[in-house]
Amino acid sequence: FSRTIQELSKIQQPFFTTLFTLSSHSPYDQPMQKILNWNVPQIEYINSVHYADKCLGDFIREAKKQPWFDNTLFIFMADHSHPSQKERDLLSDDYHHVPMLWYGNVLKPEYKGTKHEQLASHVDIAATVLNQLNLSSKKFTWSRNLMNPYSRHFIYFAEHDNFGWKNADGYFSFNVITGQYSINNLPDNKKEQAAKDGKSYMQVLAKKFTAL
Repeated sequence: FSRTIQELSKIQQPFFTTLFTLSSHSPYDQPMQKILNWNVPQIEYINSVHYADKCLGDFIREAKKQPWFDNTLFIFMADHSHPSQKERDLLSDDYHHVPMLWYGNVLKPEYKGTKHEQLASHVDIAATVLNQLNLSSKKFTWSRNLMNPYSRHFIYFAEHDNFGWKNADGYFSFNVITGQYSINNLPDNKKEQAAKDGKSYMQVLAKKFTAL
């Protein structure tokens, strides 16, 4: 976080940069005293998140002192979830549910403090941001503009031998080795179409990947 502040102060505006933290991954060796002593199995992870949160807070306080702060949009998002505090099934949609926070003085007042419930994923950040800047997002084939009210509401993710598919009707997880659904809570009259959508998405994605 400290290095990011230093680097951003050296480059010309406008800029785009990413910061990825690893302290909340094993072996949880963050340079901070572990002050949380709850008697839960995931206490090491919880302390690591406490450390990351403290660093993020320090980062924002320092960023507010920089000349580029008022012109910068900050997007915070986890890359995946974790079975803590609640033990979640690895293949469940709940396990893959992560927050995304947009922050900064560049946000219009009417959007500050609001909550957007649309289904989204990491790949949608590109098209969404570019369209707000009136820039083309055509190169980002898999990305959707979340501010477009006509965008389809769905999420895809892969997990080992399974892939998950969620839309407004429900969710399923499909094992590509066994050809069986690990989880499927979609209404009976919606399962067939959702299965076609999910399998088609995975097939096209695999072809694109192997063609690289």
